[in-house]
Amino acid sequence: MTNAYDNKENKNPYRIAEGLKALGIEGYNVYGEPTNEEEFNKSFEKIMGTDKDLNAILSSDPKDFGFTWAKLKAEMEKL
Repeated sequence: MTNAYDNKENKNPYRIAEGLKALGIEGYNVYGEPTNEEEFNKSFEKIMGTDKDLNAILSSDPKDFGFTWAKLKAEMEKL
């Protein structure tokens, strides 16, 4: 049985957060521990702002992320 700690693509469960920080990305939600672009795009939400009731306005459109999976992966590989 394997888990995220055994996965060669994601040895450190904090690599995604660390990679996003290195890219200067703030204001996001990421669910789980995605290991490829498809999984990441399904699990990442960028906080775009707030509505009149101060609820977060979220986008799951990669065009709104401000970076690409390739850039994030490159940063994670440096860690």
